[in-house]
Amino acid sequence: MNFDELGPPAEVQPLNSDSTNYQQPQIKIKVILLGITIVTVLVIILIMGTVWTYSREQPQKPMPINEFKISTKSSTSITSSTTLPKIKLESSRSEICAATRWNPVGKKLVKIEHASSIAVDNDFNVYVANWDTHTLQKWFSDTNELINLFEEQFPETPIFYHSLTRSLYFFYVYKDIPGVFKLVNGNSAPVNVFSSNGRGWNLDQLDSSCKGLYVNAAGDIFVLDQGRHRIVKWVVNATSGVLVAGRKEDESNSDQLEFPSGMYVDEINNSVYVITDMMGRRIKRFSNGSVYGVTVFGGGPSKYLSEIKSEYVEPLSMIVDKMGNILVGENSKITRWTSDIKYNGIILGESSGGGATHFYTPQLMTFDKLGNLYVYDKSDGQVIRFDVNSTSCINNLH
Repeated sequence: MNFDELGPPAEVQPLNSDSTNYQQPQIKIKVILLGITIVTVLVIILIMGTVWTYSREQPQKPMPINEFKISTKSSTSITSSTTLPKIKLESSRSEICAATRWNPVGKKLVKIEHASSIAVDNDFNVYVANWDTHTLQKWFSDTNELINLFEEQFPETPIFYHSLTRSLYFFYVYKDIPGVFKLVNGNSAPVNVFSSNGRGWNLDQLDSSCKGLYVNAAGDIFVLDQGRHRIVKWVVNATSGVLVAGRKEDESNSDQLEFPSGMYVDEINNSVYVITDMMGRRIKRFSNGSVYGVTVFGGGPSKYLSEIKSEYVEPLSMIVDKMGNILVGENSKITRWTSDIKYNGIILGESSGGGATHFYTPQLMTFDKLGNLYVYDKSDGQVIRFDVNSTSCINNLH
């Protein structure tokens, strides 16, 4: 076929203007509906993805306790500057450095009655468990403000600040089930670390009365289970504990912890110290995994105390530094002892130098990350900080 025979192309007739006006709105409506459908699908996909991601990131269920209740109560007992000295304690990866001396003139930070436990976070804020008001109190180092957390809901319980994870640990009985919880990085929602399988003597069980709490560098938790006269260690993610000190139900002849009131773990020397109140206050040490302890302080004359004038030490509190040295709180003074229980003098309080800050009942002690020592004087209801004066380092190569 010859394309020339087809002649010129026919003219394209324009569409009827009425038809054009009728079809254009329909096209616009279809486009709009299609757009809405696409957006809706994308939103649903986004929501589902967010929920899935959130569920994966929340392996631990927060305890349904009320949010922090902030009180308008402010501290009025500040008597000195709270500026912290700049002291480097970690000189290298091969050395462990710790405070060896503290300024005998302390700084009175905040006055709090009825404290059962104290802790200091990485920002030098002080936490106090107040057994009288059943409140966790927090004193801010930068503003000197004192606020109440969990007002009238916080029991008499030990608290422990774990610097490596920025977490404040505490013991709590929730719905009649004992367990350990934590506040992470200042978050107001408590997270359940582990819960007891009811109450009893089994190693996956705890009693309702806890008098000591410690978290080591690995994250293992030591619980002084007063009701069962024992210390149990819960390894990270474990469903049951390990007996560290004290007794099992069927071992009446084992080394029981009669009326234990405090505990501290010496990670350097693999030892656990317990303060007991049976026949006078004394401190017992459990070493190298043995569930049988040795009395190292108190309890009358002892070969361990032969190098000091007084043959009897009645400990009120104790703490262990990074070197393994033991600080013992006694009436009006704090003494220091080596890990092999050799007396190393009075470091604070009575006879520690002219102008020294006096205290009477050093019931509680704790360190901050710089090694500054915080003492709670029960007689005066005062938290006092003693700043580091000097440090010493030891080689940590193995």
